[in-house]
Amino acid sequence: MNILLTGSTGFIGRNLLKELLRNDKYKISSLYRKNTIRSIISKRVNWIKTDLESITLKDLKDIQVVIHLAATGVSPKISSQKELECINISQSIRLIRLAAQAGVKRFIATGTCLEYGNEARKWNLIPPNSKLSPMCPYSRSKAKSFNLMRAYSRNNEIEFYYGRIFSAYGEGQFRNNFWPSLKQAALSGKDFLMTSGEQVRDFITVEEVSYHLKVAVHRTDIIAKEPFIVNIGSGVGKSLKDFAMSEWRKFGATGKLVIGGIENRPNEIPRMVADIEGLKY
Repeated sequence: MNILLTGSTGFIGRNLLKELLRNDKYKISSLYRKNTIRSIISKRVNWIKTDLESITLKDLKDIQVVIHLAATGVSPKISSQKELECINISQSIRLIRLAAQAGVKRFIATGTCLEYGNEARKWNLIPPNSKLSPMCPYSRSKAKSFNLMRAYSRNNEIEFYYGRIFSAYGEGQFRNNFWPSLKQAALSGKDFLMTSGEQVRDFITVEEVSYHLKVAVHRTDIIAKEPFIVNIGSGVGKSLKDFAMSEWRKFGATGKLVIGGIENRPNEIPRMVADIEGLKY
Protein backbone atom coordinates (compact mmCIF):
# COMPACT_ATOMS: atom_id res chain seq x y z
CA MET A 1 0.00 0.00 0.00
CA ASN A 2 1.30 3.44 -0.96
CA ILE A 3 0.84 6.17 1.67
CA LEU A 4 1.60 9.89 1.50
CA LEU A 5 2.36 11.40 4.90
CA THR A 6 2.52 15.11 5.69
CA GLY A 7 3.92 16.46 8.94
CA SER A 8 6.30 13.53 9.29
CA THR A 9 9.04 15.68 10.86
CA GLY A 10 6.70 16.80 13.66
CA PHE A 11 5.91 15.21 17.01
CA ILE A 12 3.03 12.93 15.95
CA GLY A 13 4.38 12.44 12.43
CA ARG A 14 7.80 11.11 13.47
CA ASN A 15 6.21 8.54 15.74
CA LEU A 16 3.58 7.57 13.17
CA LEU A 17 6.29 7.05 10.55
CA LYS A 18 8.02 4.60 12.91
CA GLU A 19 4.71 2.81 13.48
CA LEU A 20 3.96 2.53 9.76
CA LEU A 21 7.41 1.10 9.07
CA ARG A 22 6.61 -1.83 11.35
CA ASN A 23 4.44 -3.13 8.51
CA ASP A 24 6.57 -3.99 5.48
CA LYS A 25 3.51 -3.77 3.22
CA TYR A 26 3.50 0.02 3.48
CA LYS A 27 5.52 2.22 1.13
CA ILE A 28 5.59 5.79 2.37
CA SER A 29 6.11 9.07 0.55
CA SER A 30 6.87 11.74 3.09
CA LEU A 31 7.08 15.50 2.71
CA TYR A 32 9.82 17.60 4.27
CA ARG A 33 10.43 21.30 3.91
CA LYS A 34 13.63 23.21 3.25
CA ASN A 35 15.81 23.46 6.39
CA THR A 36 13.96 20.52 7.95
CA ILE A 37 15.76 17.31 8.89
CA ARG A 38 14.32 14.03 7.65
CA SER A 39 13.31 12.11 10.77
CA ILE A 40 13.96 8.55 9.54
CA ILE A 41 16.15 7.22 6.75
CA SER A 42 14.74 4.05 5.23
CA LYS A 43 14.58 2.46 1.78
CA ARG A 44 10.80 2.29 2.25
CA VAL A 45 10.45 6.04 2.74
CA ASN A 46 10.48 8.28 -0.33
CA TRP A 47 11.29 11.74 1.01
CA ILE A 48 9.84 14.54 -1.15
CA LYS A 49 11.48 17.92 -0.60
CA THR A 50 8.46 20.20 -0.88
CA ASP A 51 5.80 21.90 1.19
CA LEU A 52 2.01 21.73 1.06
CA GLU A 53 1.80 24.76 -1.18
CA SER A 54 4.04 23.16 -3.81
CA ILE A 55 2.78 19.57 -3.82
CA THR A 56 1.51 18.41 -7.22
CA LEU A 57 -0.60 15.66 -8.74
CA LYS A 58 2.65 13.95 -9.71
CA ASP A 59 3.54 13.58 -6.02
CA LEU A 60 0.22 11.80 -5.48
CA LYS A 61 0.60 9.35 -8.34
CA ASP A 62 -0.26 5.76 -7.24
CA ILE A 63 -0.98 6.94 -3.67
CA GLN A 64 -3.88 5.09 -2.05
CA VAL A 65 -3.98 6.79 1.35
CA VAL A 66 -3.04 10.31 2.44
CA ILE A 67 -2.35 10.96 6.12
CA HIS A 68 -2.37 14.70 6.67
CA LEU A 69 -0.73 15.80 9.93
CA ALA A 70 1.00 19.01 8.87
CA ALA A 71 -0.17 22.07 10.80
CA THR A 72 1.12 25.31 12.24
CA GLY A 73 0.46 27.10 15.53
CA VAL A 74 0.44 24.07 17.84
CA SER A 75 0.86 25.33 21.43
CA PRO A 76 3.14 26.70 22.78
CA LYS A 77 4.40 27.72 19.34
CA ILE A 78 2.71 30.80 17.87
CA SER A 79 1.82 31.43 14.23
CA SER A 80 0.38 34.51 12.58
CA GLN A 81 -3.22 34.60 11.40
CA LYS A 82 -1.94 34.55 7.83
CA GLU A 83 0.08 31.37 8.48
CA LEU A 84 -2.89 29.69 10.19
CA GLU A 85 -5.19 30.48 7.29
CA CYS A 86 -2.65 29.45 4.65
CA ILE A 87 -1.37 26.18 6.10
CA ASN A 88 -4.18 24.92 8.32
CA ILE A 89 -7.04 25.95 6.07
CA SER A 90 -6.15 26.75 2.45
CA GLN A 91 -3.42 24.15 1.97
CA SER A 92 -5.41 21.43 3.73
CA ILE A 93 -8.42 21.84 1.46
CA ARG A 94 -6.08 22.08 -1.55
CA LEU A 95 -4.50 18.77 -0.54
CA ILE A 96 -7.79 16.87 -0.23
CA ARG A 97 -8.86 18.24 -3.61
CA LEU A 98 -5.59 17.10 -5.20
CA ALA A 99 -6.01 13.72 -3.54
CA ALA A 100 -9.47 13.30 -5.05
CA GLN A 101 -8.18 14.34 -8.48
CA ALA A 102 -5.36 11.80 -8.18
CA GLY A 103 -7.77 8.99 -7.33
CA VAL A 104 -6.64 8.62 -3.72
CA LYS A 105 -9.04 6.28 -1.95
CA ARG A 106 -8.72 7.46 1.66
CA PHE A 107 -7.84 10.78 3.29
CA ILE A 108 -6.90 10.75 7.00
CA ALA A 109 -6.54 14.05 8.83
CA THR A 110 -6.08 15.04 12.45
CA GLY A 111 -7.43 17.84 14.56
CA THR A 112 -7.35 18.85 18.18
CA CYS A 113 -9.66 18.57 21.17
CA LEU A 114 -9.31 22.35 21.43
CA GLU A 115 -11.79 22.60 18.57
CA TYR A 116 -14.52 21.84 21.13
CA GLY A 117 -13.50 24.82 23.26
CA ASN A 118 -16.29 26.05 25.52
CA GLU A 119 -18.56 23.23 24.39
CA ALA A 120 -16.42 20.88 26.52
CA ARG A 121 -17.91 22.46 29.66
CA LYS A 122 -21.21 20.72 28.88
CA TRP A 123 -19.84 17.19 28.76
CA ASN A 124 -18.33 14.58 31.05
CA LEU A 125 -17.13 12.80 27.90
CA ILE A 126 -17.14 14.93 24.75
CA PRO A 127 -18.81 13.10 21.82
CA PRO A 128 -17.07 13.37 18.44
CA ASN A 129 -20.21 14.88 16.87
CA SER A 130 -20.35 17.66 19.46
CA LYS A 131 -20.71 21.29 18.45
CA LEU A 132 -17.39 23.10 17.91
CA SER A 133 -16.74 26.26 19.91
CA PRO A 134 -12.99 26.97 19.59
CA MET A 135 -11.47 29.73 21.71
CA CYS A 136 -8.05 30.46 20.17
CA PRO A 137 -6.83 31.29 16.64
CA TYR A 138 -5.16 27.88 16.21
CA SER A 139 -8.22 25.84 17.18
CA ARG A 140 -10.50 28.08 15.12
CA SER A 141 -8.32 27.46 12.05
CA LYS A 142 -8.46 23.69 12.65
CA ALA A 143 -12.23 23.74 13.09
CA LYS A 144 -12.69 25.71 9.86
CA SER A 145 -10.36 23.33 8.02
CA PHE A 146 -12.34 20.35 9.33
CA ASN A 147 -15.67 21.78 8.18
CA LEU A 148 -14.31 22.46 4.70
CA MET A 149 -12.69 19.02 4.31
CA ARG A 150 -15.80 17.26 5.65
CA ALA A 151 -18.03 19.14 3.19
CA TYR A 152 -15.69 18.33 0.30
CA SER A 153 -15.54 14.64 1.19
CA ARG A 154 -19.33 14.43 1.23
CA ASN A 155 -19.47 15.55 -2.38
CA ASN A 156 -16.60 13.47 -3.74
CA GLU A 157 -15.60 9.82 -3.93
CA ILE A 158 -13.16 9.85 -1.04
CA GLU A 159 -13.15 8.14 2.34
CA PHE A 160 -12.55 10.81 4.99
CA TYR A 161 -11.33 9.99 8.51
CA TYR A 162 -10.84 12.79 11.01
CA GLY A 163 -9.35 12.17 14.44
CA ARG A 164 -9.29 14.87 17.12
CA ILE A 165 -6.25 14.25 19.28
CA PHE A 166 -6.55 14.91 23.01
CA SER A 167 -3.60 15.44 25.43
CA ALA A 168 -0.87 13.50 23.63
CA TYR A 169 2.59 13.33 25.19
CA GLY A 170 5.86 11.47 24.74
CA GLU A 171 9.34 11.48 23.29
CA GLY A 172 9.99 14.00 20.55
CA GLN A 173 7.45 16.51 21.85
CA PHE A 174 8.44 20.18 21.72
CA ARG A 175 10.69 20.84 24.71
CA ASN A 176 8.55 23.67 26.10
CA ASN A 177 5.41 21.55 26.34
CA PHE A 178 4.37 20.35 29.79
CA TRP A 179 5.56 16.75 29.73
CA PRO A 180 9.05 17.37 28.24
CA SER A 181 9.57 20.27 30.67
CA LEU A 182 8.52 18.07 33.58
CA LYS A 183 10.82 15.26 32.45
CA GLN A 184 13.80 17.57 31.98
CA ALA A 185 13.40 19.01 35.48
CA ALA A 186 12.96 15.55 37.01
CA LEU A 187 16.03 14.04 35.37
CA SER A 188 18.23 17.04 36.17
CA GLY A 189 17.26 17.11 39.84
CA LYS A 190 15.59 20.51 39.60
CA ASP A 191 12.35 21.70 41.16
CA PHE A 192 9.37 22.03 38.83
CA LEU A 193 6.82 24.78 39.26
CA MET A 194 3.32 24.22 37.93
CA THR A 195 -0.22 25.47 38.40
CA SER A 196 -2.67 23.94 40.87
CA GLY A 197 -3.27 21.28 38.21
CA GLU A 198 -6.96 20.91 38.97
CA GLN A 199 -7.98 20.77 35.31
CA VAL A 200 -8.90 17.27 34.12
CA ARG A 201 -7.52 16.08 30.82
CA ASP A 202 -7.45 12.96 28.67
CA PHE A 203 -3.78 11.94 28.47
CA ILE A 204 -2.67 9.57 25.73
CA THR A 205 0.82 8.53 24.68
CA VAL A 206 2.05 9.43 21.22
CA GLU A 207 2.56 5.71 20.56
CA GLU A 208 -1.15 5.08 21.16
CA VAL A 209 -2.10 7.97 18.88
CA SER A 210 0.16 6.56 16.16
CA TYR A 211 -1.38 3.12 16.55
CA HIS A 212 -4.92 4.45 16.04
CA LEU A 213 -3.86 6.40 12.96
CA LYS A 214 -2.20 3.31 11.50
CA VAL A 215 -5.38 1.31 12.13
CA ALA A 216 -7.34 4.01 10.25
CA VAL A 217 -5.38 3.12 7.11
CA HIS A 218 -7.13 -0.23 6.72
CA ARG A 219 -10.44 0.09 8.63
CA THR A 220 -13.32 -1.30 6.58
CA ASP A 221 -16.02 0.84 8.20
CA ILE A 222 -14.87 4.10 6.60
CA ILE A 223 -17.07 4.77 3.57
CA ALA A 224 -16.83 7.29 0.77
CA LYS A 225 -19.06 10.35 1.19
CA GLU A 226 -19.70 9.48 4.86
CA PRO A 227 -17.11 11.35 6.98
CA PHE A 228 -15.86 9.25 9.89
CA ILE A 229 -15.14 11.42 12.94
CA VAL A 230 -13.51 10.12 16.13
CA ASN A 231 -11.77 11.39 19.24
CA ILE A 232 -8.28 10.00 19.74
CA GLY A 233 -7.89 9.74 23.48
CA SER A 234 -7.99 7.25 26.33
CA GLY A 235 -11.54 8.03 27.44
CA VAL A 236 -10.26 8.44 30.99
CA GLY A 237 -9.91 11.74 32.81
CA LYS A 238 -6.98 12.58 35.07
CA SER A 239 -6.13 15.87 36.71
CA LEU A 240 -2.95 17.57 35.56
CA LYS A 241 -1.78 17.42 39.17
CA ASP A 242 -2.21 13.63 39.38
CA PHE A 243 -0.60 13.16 35.98
CA ALA A 244 2.40 15.27 37.00
CA MET A 245 2.82 13.45 40.33
CA SER A 246 2.67 10.06 38.61
CA GLU A 247 5.26 11.02 35.97
CA TRP A 248 7.47 12.71 38.60
CA ARG A 249 7.63 9.46 40.57
CA LYS A 250 8.19 7.44 37.39
CA PHE A 251 11.25 9.55 36.55
CA GLY A 252 12.65 9.08 40.08
CA ALA A 253 12.87 12.84 40.53
CA THR A 254 14.92 14.19 43.44
CA GLY A 255 13.73 17.78 43.16
CA LYS A 256 10.39 19.13 44.35
CA LEU A 257 7.19 19.24 42.37
CA VAL A 258 5.87 22.66 43.36
CA ILE A 259 2.13 22.42 42.78
CA GLY A 260 0.54 25.87 42.75
CA GLY A 261 3.92 27.52 42.17
CA ILE A 262 2.56 29.47 39.22
CA GLU A 263 -0.87 30.95 38.55
CA ASN A 264 -3.53 29.12 36.60
CA ARG A 265 -4.19 30.36 33.10
CA PRO A 266 -7.38 32.41 32.72
CA ASN A 267 -10.47 30.82 31.14
CA GLU A 268 -9.08 27.30 31.62
CA ILE A 269 -11.54 24.59 30.57
CA PRO A 270 -12.01 22.54 33.79
CA ARG A 271 -12.54 19.17 32.09
CA MET A 272 -11.78 17.90 28.60
CA VAL A 273 -12.11 14.13 28.23
CA ALA A 274 -12.94 12.15 25.10
CA ASP A 275 -15.88 9.96 24.30
CA ILE A 276 -13.95 7.39 22.27
CA GLU A 277 -16.92 5.81 20.57
CA GLY A 278 -15.77 4.52 17.18
CA LEU A 279 -12.07 4.68 18.01
CA LYS A 280 -11.56 1.01 18.77
CA TYR A 281 -11.76 -1.34 15.80
